[in-house]
Amino acid sequence: MRLRTAIGTVAGSLISMALLAGLSPRFAYAGPTTCTGVLTGAHDSVVVPKGADCVLVSAQVAGNVRVEEDASLLTTGLPSTTIGGNVHGIHSRSVFMQFATQVGGNFHVHGGDAGTTSGFDIGARIGGNAMIELNAGKTFVDAATVVHQLHVARNTGPIEVEFNTVGGHIRIEDNIIEALCTPGFTPPPSFGAVVCGMSAVGNIVGGNMQVLRNSGDGTKAVQGNTVARRLVCRDNDDPFVGGPNTAGSGAEGQCF
Repeated sequence: MRLRTAIGTVAGSLISMALLAGLSPRFAYAGPTTCTGVLTGAHDSVVVPKGADCVLVSAQVAGNVRVEEDASLLTTGLPSTTIGGNVHGIHSRSVFMQFATQVGGNFHVHGGDAGTTSGFDIGARIGGNAMIELNAGKTFVDAATVVHQLHVARNTGPIEVEFNTVGGHIRIEDNIIEALCTPGFTPPPSFGAVVCGMSAVGNIVGGNMQVLRNSGDGTKAVQGNTVARRLVCRDNDDPFVGGPNTAGSGAEGQCF
């Protein structure tokens, strides 16, 4: 009887220890940090609440960053801001990442106001997929790395996708490109000249590149891209400049 009691006591202790070990990370997790101004330092995750503006300066975020309705996010600073999880703008005003911001997961911006900029630039790295859609402002993806897919769709502002390295496919489709830039558009300091229209230039693409059904009176240029597989350009309104490009499995449609 004593042996059974001793075994039961040991088993109960081991179960309790296992439960505590399983629960301890939850107690250690601080929860999301709300950002309504300038934020630095280390955080588990970050939320930019509705209507707020957040600037992450040399911050380290272990998890996700969520930008809510009518809110804006800018990441900047040297050393660069790092985000271990995903960046997601939900009907956001703008989401823009500068100065080699590193994202471990996906980058998805759904929405964007005229006169703003969403995207990422020089030295930024997206460890998963990147998608920008329904943006009325400028879509700017420049000199960055996307490990998997890049998708730019259903936007109504200027589009600049230039000199990026994309491991998977690039799809630029169903955008409305006007001849003039959005009135009141002011580029961030890192930009230089404002580029109107649609420019997909100088990208290195590990998969296919598709440029489809982009309408409007603005100039649309697909030039100087190196595509490992197939390059397809179809049903894009004039004015459209489709090359020259290099495609390992050939180019078809409006591109060459």
